[in-house]
Amino acid sequence: MNPFSVLPPASQPSVPTSPLAPSSHSVRRQGRSKTLAAARNVLATLAIAAAGSCSGSSSPTPTAPSTPAPAAPPAATPLSLTGTWVGAAPDGLIGVSGAGPCAITLSLTQTGGALSGTATSTQANCAVVLSVDQATGVTSPSPVIGTADGGAVSLRILPVRTLNGLPNQVSRTLTLSGTFTASRLTLSGQILNVARTWNDANRNNIPDCDLTNPAANSECGPLANVALPPESITLAANRS
Repeated sequence: MNPFSVLPPASQPSVPTSPLAPSSHSVRRQGRSKTLAAARNVLATLAIAAAGSCSGSSSPTPTAPSTPAPAAPPAATPLSLTGTWVGAAPDGLIGVSGAGPCAITLSLTQTGGALSGTATSTQANCAVVLSVDQATGVTSPSPVIGTADGGAVSLRILPVRTLNGLPNQVSRTLTLSGTFTASRLTLSGQILNVARTWNDANRNNIPDCDLTNPAANSECGPLANVALPPESITLAANRS
């Protein structure tokens, strides 16, 4: 053998891999598994604690379903005298001297508690409710004024006299009170003979004075026939 020849390197003995030594991949996998297991344990513990807390609390009392309040009934339509009221035998105006039941028609307007309108009759013997022009003899409906509240009413029919269309005199007043429904008007009162001069200063065709005061007042002169007694009357009419 050549003493100067190069010998091949001696082969290194291989180190056998122990089956018990885990690889790095296996170590990482095992680490993840332990982390997941720990997380599961924590979640399980929290779930058990929550279940125990819920089981220890009382169950809520069930609430009965609410019952809606009944709807309020519609408001009743207030009574009103607005319209035409006709009184014919056996109704009408009763108690007028020298006349049977007088057919009478009232045309009324109610505004709040105030009442206005006219009264007329087509019977010749019922002129007591009519106004008249003393120069021509032409008759016309008489003004009506009054008040109404609920089913109660108080009114006056005021026959007047004109002279060629100009206010001249108040002859009488029919003062009545009573009740009414949606279809029926029932009144009683009296005729007051109150003949006196009248000037209608405000031109509303209504004697704006105290007709029960015999002395001159406002638009009216002094009473001319103090001795004449009142006459009792009734009036009944139906809505037309």
